[in-house]
Amino acid sequence: METKPRSLFMHSLIYGLILGAALIVVSLIYYILDVNMFSIGFSILSLVISLTIVIIVLALGMNSYRDRSLSGKIDFKRCFLIGLIIGLVGFIISSAYSLIFMTYIEPGAMEEGINEFIEKWGDRMTAEQLDDTISKMQKRMTPSAQVRTSLISGAIISILLSLIVSAFIKKDKSASEGI
Repeated sequence: METKPRSLFMHSLIYGLILGAALIVVSLIYYILDVNMFSIGFSILSLVISLTIVIIVLALGMNSYRDRSLSGKIDFKRCFLIGLIIGLVGFIISSAYSLIFMTYIEPGAMEEGINEFIEKWGDRMTAEQLDDTISKMQKRMTPSAQVRTSLISGAIISILLSLIVSAFIKKDKSASEGI
């Protein structure tokens, strides 16, 4: 008995849930390892790891839908839409987890980060520069501000990476038939 292929939205939703779970697992690993999330080196490494995970899940989701539901042929628009939905769902889940984490699990994490910043950079700045920087950090490092930033950056990343990955995944009739 042949199974009916999933709709584009349901397929993308499932991969979006996978992406969200993967991003949460990575965040939990960072928390368990007690890494300094405010160091420049770690920030760069974290960005690379997160983008790699997003690219892999987007590619897997797009390839899977193309091969299982569309007989190996997919146009750019549909491919992009799959990636966009996967990315948005994944980042919404990750942002919701971050809100819960910062509000209930580790509410003092942001203040601790500011204190680590002061320890590391405080003696390299004037008192006025330090006060100004801390004031800006306190405004940006509230749970709601972090979630807002995460959702906006997640949407932008989803759009950009979906465009790039779709360009590599898409297969149309003219390209596959040599026309």
